[in-house]
Amino acid sequence: MQKKHQMKYFTMLLLVFCLGTTLVSPGLSAQTGQKGDPPPTTQVSPKDVTIRTVDLETYQAEALAAQQDKDISWVHGSSIHLELEEPPFTLTHFGFASEVTIIQTSAGAGNWVHFAIPTATFVLGAQARLNRVIIFFDSPPNDGAGIDRVDVWDGANRLLSMPVLFGQAGLEAKSIEFPAPPSVFTGVGISIHILNCSTPEFCSTRKIRFVAAGAAFAR
Repeated sequence: MQKKHQMKYFTMLLLVFCLGTTLVSPGLSAQTGQKGDPPPTTQVSPKDVTIRTVDLETYQAEALAAQQDKDISWVHGSSIHLELEEPPFTLTHFGFASEVTIIQTSAGAGNWVHFAIPTATFVLGAQARLNRVIIFFDSPPNDGAGIDRVDVWDGANRLLSMPVLFGQAGLEAKSIEFPAPPSVFTGVGISIHILNCSTPEFCSTRKIRFVAAGAAFAR
């Protein structure tokens, strides 16, 4: 009898180990993907995504109308993370936003800012689908930094890698919309790549403030 219990216990441990290996291994490769390793497969092609610039009043009117968005989740800009917290990039948190400053007199690589969006993936018997993500940022007209890529993640699975060119136009809200909303199963992350100057003659101290980011879900 004791041997049967031991065999059953051993079998359960083996199943847990195999399941854990299946779940953890893809996540490890995905976390290093933005730093040079092969990235996860993108589910949504950039050509199938719509980008709109919306002012605050337009966004509020659309949110109140809630034509398709069944759930909207936001995170404040004061919670962002800078992937490489080292010169020439510095991150300062304020009550109203977080500011990334690039203090640079020579060309160099860019950097990533990461938003982690609170995500309820399964509510009232329905799987959540991602309608759109929204980014509020402020890039000063004269010394603003630019954005050249936005990635959207569902946990370790990258849903979208979108080449863009945002910035240097004051306070902006960008709505990146999915005409065919993909399902989400873990948690939504928004990664924003900040440009550094490409040639030394264009290098100067530049800033960009991130006010908030959000995600709108369908059910």
